[in-house]
Amino acid sequence: MTIKHLQNYDEIVYDWLPALHSFAEKTTPYVAPGELDFIWDDIRATEGYSSFPNIIHDWVDLYQAVTNRDFSVMKEKASILLDTERDPLQMKYLAVVGIISLMHEKNYDEVLNIFEQIQSSGDILLDFLEETARYHLKK
Repeated sequence: MTIKHLQNYDEIVYDWLPALHSFAEKTTPYVAPGELDFIWDDIRATEGYSSFPNIIHDWVDLYQAVTNRDFSVMKEKASILLDTERDPLQMKYLAVVGIISLMHEKNYDEVLNIFEQIQSSGDILLDFLEETARYHLKK
């Protein structure tokens, strides 16, 4: 199913968006910045893209920012999407993206504020990021 054949909100958000998540989460960590720009450009060039739900625009922007290691856009889009996302796996992904962006800025106090708000206990990735932030604050 390609985005070019989708017309209604439910198809785009509930059918196509999960496929985008799967694709992006399996590819963006492994490519060099810019290597997937042709994908994001193709999605944006889809007829009717401007009328797609904002959530689609925000996820495409976020995944492009992750691919390109654009930490300011990553932080901005993760924050926007966290306000409405309810899927626990996507919420964790967005939290990790936001935390990594803050760590890139060396904003470790804000990272620890996030950890005070979320329950990360037992999640090895989140625990690692929290310990890393604490280590840098002690330096």
